[in-house]
Amino acid sequence: MNINNKEKSIPVVIIGFLVLVGTYLYMHNRKMELLEKPILYSISSIEESYAIIGYFAYDYCFKYNNEEFKVTGTSNKKQKVGDRFIVKYSKENPENSELLLALPICDTILVAPQLGRKEFPKHLICKD
Repeated sequence: MNINNKEKSIPVVIIGFLVLVGTYLYMHNRKMELLEKPILYSISSIEESYAIIGYFAYDYCFKYNNEEFKVTGTSNKKQKVGDRFIVKYSKENPENSELLLALPICDTILVAPQLGRKEFPKHLICKD
């Protein structure tokens, strides 16, 4: 029985796609699990923003325990360099963080706490 190359490649493509989707879902769930452990909140600022096919990426920085962390995130809209937001991160691994883009910080707040906050800082949020 002869099978041409096209028929041979279909299962390979399907398996490759399933592996990619599975890896993405595993990494996303793993990040969410880590953020459920002891989490802290702080202030972060957008350092760089750039377009990638289909979405935007941005780099944000925040400090924890006198160490600066630079993390890359993605969004469906371009972020403005210099804008500040609340960042949620794992106390055990601060690089495992999430920038809360729906929660911009008021310009009057100048300094973020070095050891983060255990409670969500509602008073930092700008109100329209």
